[in-house]
Amino acid sequence: MENKQNNSGLKAAVVVLALLFLGSLGYIFKMNSDNKKQVTELTTEKTSLENEIKAKIAELESMSNENNALKSDIDAQKAEMEKLLGELQKAKDDSASMRKYQGLYAKLNREFENLKAENELLKQQNVTLKSNLDSTNVVLDDAKRFNDTLVMQNDNLTKTVEKGSKLSVLNLNVLAVKERSSGKQI
Repeated sequence: MENKQNNSGLKAAVVVLALLFLGSLGYIFKMNSDNKKQVTELTTEKTSLENEIKAKIAELESMSNENNALKSDIDAQKAEMEKLLGELQKAKDDSASMRKYQGLYAKLNREFENLKAENELLKQQNVTLKSNLDSTNVVLDDAKRFNDTLVMQNDNLTKTVEKGSKLSVLNLNVLAVKERSSGKQI
């Protein structure tokens, strides 16, 4: 009887251990599938962040070609973006590093937006300055034409004065005349 009782206790222990084993297998399978999902999501997130950074770098290159005034700032921003991209590509696919790189990207993105706004402002000012320059050039051309006209008139008057200075008086007869209040000349 003791043997049967030992066997039934042993069977119960085996059943409990088998259930625990199956439960742990299910738990490990679930954790493995959750981990795979997380790795897939992190890889997708990493790829997405890399693509965003590459797009920003391309946009910075075009801004650098357009604007010489901000070229050094834009090139510095581009270098930081390229450095971040290099670090991101070398980084592991874990959530802590992704949060770190997303924070760095958010900071660089704010700086990028500031540079972009400043670039747009400079473009607008450039358009205004070009129109002002065009109108100033028109006024300057008109003033040059008027000045040329005045120079020509001055030359003509100088020639007339030179001709008048060559005139001399010959055979001049002078008569003294006195005029009375009635208007009669004596």
